[in-house]
Amino acid sequence: MIVHPSLMETIDLDERAYSDEFAADLRRCYLSIGPVRVHRHTATDPAHNVMELSVHMAKKYWRSSDEGADELWDSVREWLASKTYFVGSTIRNFNASRAERGDQTVDYDRLDVAMGPITLQFALVGNELPAIDRMADALRAQLNAGAFGDVEPVRVLMPSQRSYEEQLTAHASPVAARVGASGDAPGEAGAAGEPRGQGGAAGAEPGGRQATDDGAGAAGAREAAGGGQARDDGAGGVADGPAAGADADAPAVPWEVDRSVWGVVDAQGEVREFDSLSGTWA
Repeated sequence: MIVHPSLMETIDLDERAYSDEFAADLRRCYLSIGPVRVHRHTATDPAHNVMELSVHMAKKYWRSSDEGADELWDSVREWLASKTYFVGSTIRNFNASRAERGDQTVDYDRLDVAMGPITLQFALVGNELPAIDRMADALRAQLNAGAFGDVEPVRVLMPSQRSYEEQLTAHASPVAARVGASGDAPGEAGAAGEPRGQGGAAGAEPGGRQATDDGAGAAGAREAAGGGQARDDGAGGVADGPAAGADADAPAVPWEVDRSVWGVVDAQGEVREFDSLSGTWA
């Protein structure tokens, strides 16, 4: 089956990194992948930049119960893998060419992938993109297995806020701090959904839930931030390690992100942690 989703790219920069000239250069560079918008947001400490990929497609593909969804999903997954490769390559090439000239570059500490009713949200280290197709596939498998019960995810964080903050602490370094260390997780919204610069982490509630202001989140399983794309681990998740065809010239990143614990956000903005390896609530 041939599928033709459309992709919109939105780059949201810290206002201190924004200029009309820099925004124009970003739009020119990414235009070959799809339409590009460049926004700016109020400065935070530390600064953060977010890349959002919005996937638009009329047909449903998340649920196997929808007619033709499984067949369609195979093509969607292949398309996602291709787009991930080109977006990742463009990030590296844009920065490399500008660095050689001594021009401004950009680092992203969060990637959002909006796919219809569900947004996958990834914390990034060293601009290394996760294997979006495999992360989305792992999420779809859990959805169709009924692992979330009556919880309907609108965002899934990869990893959850708690997991990511623990990893930041464990790998504390000037580089880790620059790419996302703060009291409320990476990106314009914390990994559990609270906007950066508007307070700390969302408060815990009984039953393993957390409150959140805007329902931000993201999904996935384990993958190596420094080793290229993720690979299947043979147990339904995604394990660390380079994929075939990984770019050997890609720069090393300071540490690997463990994406096995997800933060699942429902329409009411409540967040629950989910262990993607065991397929149970954490």
